[in-house]
Amino acid sequence: MAQRPGYIKVNSETPGICNTFNTINERPVDDISLEFFYKPHTITLLAVSIAAVICTAFIRDEADVQDNIWAGMCCVVFFFLIISVLAFPNGPFTRPHPAIWRMVFGMSVLYLMGLLFMLFQSFKTVNAILYWIDPSLKDFNIDMDKEYGVNCSDVSLERIWSHVDVFAAGHFLGWMFKAILVRHFGILWAISVMWEFTEVSGTERV
Repeated sequence: MAQRPGYIKVNSETPGICNTFNTINERPVDDISLEFFYKPHTITLLAVSIAAVICTAFIRDEADVQDNIWAGMCCVVFFFLIISVLAFPNGPFTRPHPAIWRMVFGMSVLYLMGLLFMLFQSFKTVNAILYWIDPSLKDFNIDMDKEYGVNCSDVSLERIWSHVDVFAAGHFLGWMFKAILVRHFGILWAISVMWEFTEVSGTERV
């Protein structure tokens, strides 16, 4: 009987392949100290989530259309993360809890879906969406941004500290988490260089 494409035939010659797959996608948690947090609570989680959504949907004020859209989007994200916790694989990371990494993967999928949606919109539509998400962007121009690369010869602790803001923290945390997840210098540098090109090419569009 022919083997179906995409399936691994398990036999004495392929235990290493199966073990590698299980290690990456369904890595077990060792040294469990609190059993309660590692037992399945699917029905409880779904019941509490549905009850919370129903209460929020019928109690909140529905007069403002924008608030309604925001509430609907938040509900979609909330339920997608719940599904992520229940259905997505553990992945290679188990600390502090596999559910956290499943939600991180779920948020990454949502981010990718958002980028794919933006890809098929016009520049004007994308701007309108961004203005709707953050109205303060209407008054923003590139000259208002902080200059990080001016007079690099003047290096002092005060000057470095004055440039540490949410963007610097975001870059540092992004690098740190990507290094933890990817663990490959070549891929990390490729991502960083390509992102710099993306930023430079999109500067005049913002």
